[in-house]
Amino acid sequence: MKFEIKKSNDRISELNTLLRKAFEAKSSGEITDEQFAILVSEFDRETNELKSKITDLDKKLGISDDRGQNAAKKFAALCKKHAGLSELTYENLHELINRILVHELDEENILKIEIYYPYLGRIPNAGKPVEVYYTAPRLKSVVRVIVG
Repeated sequence: MKFEIKKSNDRISELNTLLRKAFEAKSSGEITDEQFAILVSEFDRETNELKSKITDLDKKLGISDDRGQNAAKKFAALCKKHAGLSELTYENLHELINRILVHELDEENILKIEIYYPYLGRIPNAGKPVEVYYTAPRLKSVVRVIVG
């Protein structure tokens, strides 16, 4: 959605530039008053449509941000509930984690693991996934495990 908003704003800037050029063309006599009026009308129509689209997208973006904040609050409450755990039980684990996706080992001996949490889904690790190395006796090599 943010990309669509940027694209629409860029188009509005482009339309403003075209409007200035049309005004210059009218002033220099390159186009008639009637042609200029048609161009202005079209530029105004498209600009108003784009502004309306931007407003709608902003509202939707605000709604999705609210949902994200609500999900974060719910997950925080869940974490607070389990903050004093001394032992991780099957039940606790299933409350705190929805799913763990383990990918196949690739050619470079990298094993990728994704963890999905309640309310939030998968949380990217800000571009820095957690990496662990372990020796896999069956493979007779070191495996790099990436969680993120």
